Amino acid sequence: MYQAHEFDGNDVASASIPAVGMLAQTTVLTRAGVETMGDLSEGSFIITREYGLQRVGTIERAQGIARLIHIAPDAIAPGKPSAALTVGEETLIFMESGPSRMPTITEAGDLVNGSTITDAGYQSVELVRPKFDEGRIVYADGLELVCTPF
Repeated sequence: MYQAHEFDGNDVASASIPAVGMLAQTTVLTRAGVETMGDLSEGSFIITREYGLQRVGTIERAQGIARLIHIAPDAIAPGKPSAALTVGEETLIFMESGPSRMPTITEAGDLVNGSTITDAGYQSVELVRPKFDEGRIVYADGLELVCTPF
């Protein structure tokens, strides 16, 4: 779990990490069923939206200070996410919206509404994300997150 801390501008600048990724306890769908990101390693298989089961090239882990976004269950749509989810503010979220179900990709920070999607501020955290040979969309706690290639 992440810890809340107060940071001044110098702290943030000196220890900041890219605000892309999810917490280690975030669950994803894998060949073995539901697993946490923290339990995965290079060569694990994750179920992706567009290509089904895909082999992970690496699991990128970054530890430091990042601005986090907290997304409440069902904040995007019913079951999306299925549980409370915390991601880095620059994490890309795939959504289909409107009557036409137009696909869009949006940074988590751009979705903050102050109630179901909130800015959790700068936190000392480890963010993790799977890396594939090509961009893929994974289901993280039921929400579709875009994972960019190497």
